[in-house]
This record gives sequence, structure tokens and C-alpha cells, in this order.
Amino acid sequence: MRTPSLQYLYLQKPITMIVIVCILAVLPWIVLDNPAGRHLPPDAAFAETMLQSGDWILPHVQNGVATYDPPMANWLMVVTSLPAGHVTGLTSRLPSAIAFVLLSGFILLFFGRRVSRFQEAFVGTLFFITAYEVHRAAMTAQIDMLFTLFIMLALFLMYSWEDQMELKGLPVIIPLLLSCAVLTKGPVGLILPLIIFVVYLVVLRKYRARTIWKAFFYMLIPSLFLPMLWYVAAWKEGQSDFFGIVLAGHRGGFATAFEAEYSGFAYNILTILYGFVPWSVFFIFSLCGFKYRHFSKQIKMGMSSVWERVLRMSKVRLFALVSLVIIIVYYSIFKGGGAPSLIPAYPFISLFVAKYILYLTENRTLVTRVFATFYAFVVSVASVIIVFTMTGVITLTAFLGQFFTSDSSMKIFRDIDEILYQPRFLVVFLFAFILIALGAVIYQLIRRSNIKIMYATAALTLTIFLFGDGAVMHSLHNVDATIPPVVQVLNKPTEAITVATLPKEAWTAEAFS
Repeated sequence: MRTPSLQYLYLQKPITMIVIVCILAVLPWIVLDNPAGRHLPPDAAFAETMLQSGDWILPHVQNGVATYDPPMANWLMVVTSLPAGHVTGLTSRLPSAIAFVLLSGFILLFFGRRVSRFQEAFVGTLFFITAYEVHRAAMTAQIDMLFTLFIMLALFLMYSWEDQMELKGLPVIIPLLLSCAVLTKGPVGLILPLIIFVVYLVVLRKYRARTIWKAFFYMLIPSLFLPMLWYVAAWKEGQSDFFGIVLAGHRGGFATAFEAEYSGFAYNILTILYGFVPWSVFFIFSLCGFKYRHFSKQIKMGMSSVWERVLRMSKVRLFALVSLVIIIVYYSIFKGGGAPSLIPAYPFISLFVAKYILYLTENRTLVTRVFATFYAFVVSVASVIIVFTMTGVITLTAFLGQFFTSDSSMKIFRDIDEILYQPRFLVVFLFAFILIALGAVIYQLIRRSNIKIMYATAALTLTIFLFGDGAVMHSLHNVDATIPPVVQVLNKPTEAITVATLPKEAWTAEAFS
């Protein structure tokens, strides 16, 4: 599986290797995207109005206010679109892709310097990159990956501020990053990191309450300056409607759980299990091998001393645990935006899962091989179906239509059949990578090299992303190019629309036609 070049990158240039993997993960969709396709991201419309009208405060669609959301994501889309002169699929998605690459590098850098075993940090970063929900967020023109980048960097610097400077002074970049987070997703960008850090300081039991409060206000007050400039300017432009709409609709705001569409502890746990595929499946497989009578006794014994165990953690793991718990609890209590809102939890989840899975690969070797065998079997079956579809032996419409009968599902199956039957070179080329990675997994299974089995499984996941994004999703989003791109839509005479009054799901190009 591993060539000398890969071995050199892993041992000598791990951050470079992670950056290369990240770029590979997003490259097909980002580069191949057709600007004339029918699925330009909805937020691209807002960035386009900024670019064309010069209104960087509250962009309008024709005569109606398009959005009251914080503008950072739209600003960055405009910046990436300046060379082209208009917003395209590439330029709208580029900020999220860049944020994903930067964040992955910083995760490895931060944890790699602080955990006792560098491999845990490397594997954890690899898990973060290949988690389904993280990859999905990196490929969209939405705010979630940008928001995660800003608050994660702020949290990392807060940790370093305490660890190295013992809360003396204040690095100016911390308020700057918190300001960017607020300008990306609203007050949650300030509230959530501050809660995490304050709770961490309390659990650390190192500082008096007065010192903690001083640190809190040192971060809070300067972080309000830049966001208030935008809020005041937006209020002047939006007049009396602005604050009413902002208070009613801010994502991550103060709505209680029973008012939220997506909320609740159980919902968040299930969402994380789904979003952390395939590694959550690995975790579930590992639970099947426990001797539950013996395991239940260990649980009871462990629960009696759980607080002592928490306090004995290394500082970085304690910080990760506090951050993870606070994020999940916060979005269990307050209004959330579904799965994307939980992405800030994934770097910390990855760290703990990496330690656990490395333990499994070294001590419970059968679990690793069983999971990899199952994974390889599923991919093999899917590959056979794809080959049969390519050669015209079967159609997905007939095969899967027996189980999924909705009109939307059938349309997707027909579109995929069109893509796979007598496929273009790119489709075959990317599918070949899946077969190569699948062969690598099978080869390592035969050799019984558990750590390499895990790396090969991660590589297989990456190739599935490449095929799904570069071949299937790219083609699906451009099968029907009859709906004009954002540039054309915005130049088309329409009635005034106040998009802020519409649900987010309705913010599509079709809404403006």
C-alpha cells in the first residue's frame, strides 16, 4: 500500500501529506464544476448581487432584500470571484474548500505537537478528512466549514494562551477570529467558544474566578467591535425590519430546544454517527466483540471514578473533551441548523476515535479485519452493480426502483443510468481508482497488516469521494442545464422578493426565476 514516497511524506512531511490528501478530496468537484449548471449554490446569488451592485452590507435581489445573514461567506465568495467578474460554481465553493484544507493542516499541527503519540494526531486528522459530513461541508458554498475554521483556530489559540502565557496579555488574533466567526454565523460564533474556554478553565482548577472573568471579558469586548460595525451599518440600511428578522431567524440563536427544528441530545448523537461514516461503523463493529457481563462491571467501576479519570487526562485531551461535550450540549439546548452545525465537534471526535481505533488495530486485531472485510464486500457489490450498469446488463432504475419508488428517487436513478451507461473517460478513470484502492484493502487483509488495513480503508473512502464528486455528482448537477445560471437569473426582470422571509430550503435559483 505504502510506497517509499508516501512513507517519506508521512514520516517527514505529515502536514504536506494531509494538505495533498485534502486537495485531492475536493479537487474533482471544485475544478470540474460547470458554471452554467442548474445547481449553482443559492448563496452564490447573494454574492453575485454584492459583486454587481457594490452593496457589501445587505445584498438585494432586484428590489427585495435577499438576506439578513452575516456576510463573511458572501464577502469571501466575492473576493474569489473578482478575477472572473462574476460568481461561478468554482468561486462560490472555493472558500469552503480552502477552509477545509487549512483546518485539516491546523488540526494535525495543533494535536500533533501535544499528544504523546503523533500517530494518533495523524490518524485523527485522516478520519476528520474522510468523515462523510466533513467532506460534504467542504464541497458546498455554505458557511459551515468557514465557521468551523474560525472557531477552531480561536479555540486552539485560547488553549495556547492559557498553556504558554497563563492568560497574561491577549493575542490580538483571538478577537479577530471570533469576530470573523460572528460575521460568518452570528452570535454563536462568540458565545460557543467563550463557553467552551470558560468551562475548560473551571475544570482545570488552576485559576480563581476573578481571573477567569477577566479572561472572559478580555476576549468578549474586543471581539464585538468588528461585528457591531456591520450590524450598525446593516441596521441603517435595513431600517426597522433588520433587528426583528435577525432576532427571529439567526442560526444558532437563542430559540429553545422545543422551538428548534433540529435539536435534542439523541438527535445530535445519531447525526454524528451518520456524519462520521465510515469510522462510526468501525466503532459500532468494535462494540460487538465485547463480553458484556465483564464489560458492564467495568462500566460500573469506571463510573464511580469518572471525574477522577477526567482530571487525570492530559491538558489537550481534557480541552478536547470539554469542547466536544459543550458543543453537543449547546446544540441540544439551543436552536441548531442540523448536521452542519455539529461539524466543530468533529476534530475532537476524531482525536478520541483515533486513539480508540489505534488500540483496536494493535490489541483487538480481529475487529479491524472484520470491519475492513465488510467494507470491502459492500464496495465490491456496489462496484459490480456499476460495471453491469456501464455495460448495459442492468439499469439502476429497474434494480433500485423496486425499493425506492418516489418520483425524485426514480429521476436520480435515471440520471445516474445516463451517466454510467457508456461512460465518459473521466467516469471510468475515477472508478478505476476505487478498484485499485479496493485491491489494496484486500491485499492488506491477506497480509494481515492491521495498521495498513486501516490506511487502505481510508484511501478507499477517499476514492469513493473522488468518484462520487467528480463523476456522479458533477454529472448529476449538469445533466439538465436548462435553468439559467445565477448571473442570468439576476439580470432577468422579476418581481421583488424578500428572501429573508422564505425558509432556507426555498433559497434556490428557481425561487428567483
